[in-house]
Amino acid sequence: MQDEEATEHKVILLGLEGAGKSTLLKQMRILYGGGFSDEERNTYREVIYDTMLDDVHTIIDALKQTQTEERYLNQALIDKILTYHTRENPFEVVLTEEIVDTLHQFWEDPMVQKTAEENFLEDASYFLKDVFRIGSQDYIPTDADILRARRKSASITENQCLLDDVPLHVVSFDGFNLDEQWSLYAKNLKAIIFCMSLSDYDQVKDEKNQLAESIALFERVANANFFAGARVILLLNKCDVFKQKLTRIPFHQCFPDYTWRDDFASVVKFIVWTVLNSMNTNKIGLQLHPLLADTVDTVKMQDVFSSVTEIIEAKAIRE
Repeated sequence: MQDEEATEHKVILLGLEGAGKSTLLKQMRILYGGGFSDEERNTYREVIYDTMLDDVHTIIDALKQTQTEERYLNQALIDKILTYHTRENPFEVVLTEEIVDTLHQFWEDPMVQKTAEENFLEDASYFLKDVFRIGSQDYIPTDADILRARRKSASITENQCLLDDVPLHVVSFDGFNLDEQWSLYAKNLKAIIFCMSLSDYDQVKDEKNQLAESIALFERVANANFFAGARVILLLNKCDVFKQKLTRIPFHQCFPDYTWRDDFASVVKFIVWTVLNSMNTNKIGLQLHPLLADTVDTVKMQDVFSSVTEIIEAKAIRE
């Protein structure tokens, strides 16, 4: 690990898997790093196919929970989808015309669309509505496609970019128990960007609520002495999905101790208040800067990045 130049601002990117860290890095690349070449875009084809098919399988699993006659009308289509593999030819990742047509027919069923909507599978809706474009032989992924493509990241990645003329060295961590690794990158740290997915408030993994786990991870960050004096940018991500969920799944159903109103503004205030309380237990001088975000929305992220640079530059000036 080389020493950073004096003019380069080091930023650590933290958060649970799926909180939006990789999407944020892609947005940095699109907006400030010259974007993706056609060759790089082609490397995302397989990832996009896998993302789409994973979401289709999630829809199928949800359909299996129903006992209505309509479920069985789609069984032939479902069987075709479940037996299809994108890697039948490992040297040419394509979707066959047959599977593209099958996916189109599958998506045209109103019950399938309703299931995707009820399970907040926005990526499934995005890809399946455009399956003929995505399944074409000359398909080149767009920025919007790439932003929604999901693949597991390496545990630690490093990226350099010029954000509104502010040079950044961004170190991203993907994992829960990496405290010792954090300390290796804490020297000369300007800021921490902590991604927290608001829409995870009803998600449970290994019997643990994922928003509660995210808050617990943040508390560990807030109490790590090697982060003393850093500015913490709390990126409250996936606001659009969160707003939709709140209309169907009240926040208090997932957090029984919550007694405030179940509207967006009240819940966000509660989450920020909870996070601030976790910071009050330490004496290391962290400063919190909460920002609302939807990392898949490039226009909104321009405003977020402008705020990020202002926060980082303000700290640099004070030093």
